Amino acid sequence: MEVNNQADADNAENGVNKQPEELHVQVESGSAPADVEVKKRRFKHKKMVLIIAVTALVFGSGSAAATYFITRNGNSSNSSEQLAVSDANIPSVALDAKSVLELSGKIAGSYTWLDTPKQVEKLPLFKNPEGNPETDVEFQVVSSSDYYLIGSGNDGSEIYVVAGPDEPGGRPYNVVIKRDNQYSIIKNHSGSYFYSTVEGGPKDYHGPELLSGVTVDPTSTIPDMSVPEEITFKGQKFSTKYPTSSEPTYMMFMSKLPENSEFLNYQESGKINEGTIYESISKDDASYRVSSFELRIKPPFYMTLYLKGELSNQQIDPIVWNDGSKNSIDYQSAGRGCGSGNRNEIAKFGKDQLVQIGKSEKGQIIYGFKDTSNILLIKHHDEYIDDSKNIDQWIGGEETVYKKANFGLDINAYNALRPLYLVEDGIGRMLVFSRQDLVVVGGCAKPVIYAYPTVPTLIDVTVGADVTVSDPLYESGWMNVLAMPNGLLGYNGRQYDSLFWEGYGYGEYPEIHEGIVVERNSAEDTLRMQLAQLGLNEKETSDFMGFWAAKIPNTPYVRLTWLGTNDMERLAPLYVSPAPDTRIRVFLDMEGLETYQQMQPQRLTSTPRRGFTVVEWGGLVTDGSVPLLR
Repeated sequence: MEVNNQADADNAENGVNKQPEELHVQVESGSAPADVEVKKRRFKHKKMVLIIAVTALVFGSGSAAATYFITRNGNSSNSSEQLAVSDANIPSVALDAKSVLELSGKIAGSYTWLDTPKQVEKLPLFKNPEGNPETDVEFQVVSSSDYYLIGSGNDGSEIYVVAGPDEPGGRPYNVVIKRDNQYSIIKNHSGSYFYSTVEGGPKDYHGPELLSGVTVDPTSTIPDMSVPEEITFKGQKFSTKYPTSSEPTYMMFMSKLPENSEFLNYQESGKINEGTIYESISKDDASYRVSSFELRIKPPFYMTLYLKGELSNQQIDPIVWNDGSKNSIDYQSAGRGCGSGNRNEIAKFGKDQLVQIGKSEKGQIIYGFKDTSNILLIKHHDEYIDDSKNIDQWIGGEETVYKKANFGLDINAYNALRPLYLVEDGIGRMLVFSRQDLVVVGGCAKPVIYAYPTVPTLIDVTVGADVTVSDPLYESGWMNVLAMPNGLLGYNGRQYDSLFWEGYGYGEYPEIHEGIVVERNSAEDTLRMQLAQLGLNEKETSDFMGFWAAKIPNTPYVRLTWLGTNDMERLAPLYVSPAPDTRIRVFLDMEGLETYQQMQPQRLTSTPRRGFTVVEWGGLVTDGSVPLLR
């Protein structure tokens, strides 16, 4: 169910690096290394969450061309300061995608799929990267990939998957067909190596250099991997693609079947023509559960399913209340993350505890609570009271979303505000919707972009999100930003040390099923160690800890889980032109725990920085199954 909250998150302080008052810069231009980093696809519980992200851009060098000056005002205390540039005609460093041989092939009439993917030796697809294996990005991409045989065709062809390291949102992958001893990457079923450097642009190949004879098939599709955009299960319609996305349906590769854990429980719900439906349950309480559905197909892939219906994808639900008034407030069912999600809160009691409080435009009955003794209403009211304790912090002097008078009310006054409504879906479940201006929420807040080129370079930056707050003003993106080697950024005649935005990501927050649980008193040291393992430098680590150290939950134990580039590109894709050679996006999901819990450990690795590099960090704090802004 789509969740697009309109609340603004809290602004965080935006510091300015101290720089000399005048900088004399030699501008260089020339060829730059080809773009080889694997960019993944882009991408809620009751509360949306805060992303705090920092992005660093590092450019390659070239040959001498011209000289420029930057002058700053020494008296400014604001994050933005005057910038004067002697000539705006700065050359951009162009980074082209690799040229590949495209050749459409023939797909077999039928395929036999393995129940479990069979890991095989490295396939002869890529040239052996040259250079230092510790610093060469292409070497890292190739050496960190695993190869799996997943099926064979009735024409003797074989289907393989080349999969990158596991991430909470799934393994990045590409599908390869072997036919007559020739290999071809099937573009329509591959995501990791094919992407656009500008929103809506063509998806070029950005993977490792291919061996001679290895081709890219730009048109073929495998019928068993082609799922319609809409399916029906037990009378309920589902979409197989994200509701507001123009991207095709995205599937996750299963190198092994998902296992139940303390955080997720998978239950088979039934079979349809396209495959098997599973319910993924992340919270199971006495009064409700939080879950989503996924479809597992014959090949070892699965996809998220999104509820379709009159109230599923509305910003303001079309409801007429019993008193004759029309609804004008945003309600959301359960979701998780700063992006929109697919999880729903499901009541675990019958209609005997409910009463009709309205109708939708198409006649669906809208239910409320018969009285204030309902355990689900009490649960929501308890969380609301917790939020009320910090409402001044969230309002910040501006009641644009939250009204202070609406907080701190007793349960009777709270219920009179219609904080929740329930509606029956096609399967017969009672979906719970929460009134969003009574829930302390936030979106993707304060992603901060730093730029450190070795040559002055004009860059364009856009994000896959609804930007609500920005500095400088985002409008439709930041275009023609002058990035200088010392980290200064010039935009519209003013000087910044960063670009910052808040908003709501277009994508889905991944499931959390791995990480590490540590004692609270060792969490800070563990984070510093992990940041080093992830490849953040001293300044990036200092900035991260400066913000997040004070927000480590004050509980006996803390869970630390890292999302990677693949997850972040699904959640809130970042488009930078010229295209970067290397993308490093890390995001911390942190949860306070009262007792120790065993988790599947993560493998944290760093990506070598080569040429034009993008580095982003972010994070959130969750409380049980519900992310909280802290």
